[in-house]
Amino acid sequence: MADSNIMDRTGENCAVCGEPLDDENSSTCRFCGKGFHMVWDTSKETTVPTCGRVQVDTLSLGLVFICSRCDQERRAS
Repeated sequence: MADSNIMDRTGENCAVCGEPLDDENSSTCRFCGKGFHMVWDTSKETTVPTCGRVQVDTLSLGLVFICSRCDQERRAS
């Protein structure tokens, strides 16, 4: 049975590197809303690139996901 909460990334490319995304190792950027590679299980060997990062939002005390492009733009401003 498929989990309806998992986003189907079939046919979508990473906003950072342009390579295809998979359902297991991807996330959505909080700022631009685009998908990017995000390795969830770091205990496994993988060739999936790291195209973003996780950050703690100090206002909500929640985790936010930021693609490398938006992260660089925010640090430059």
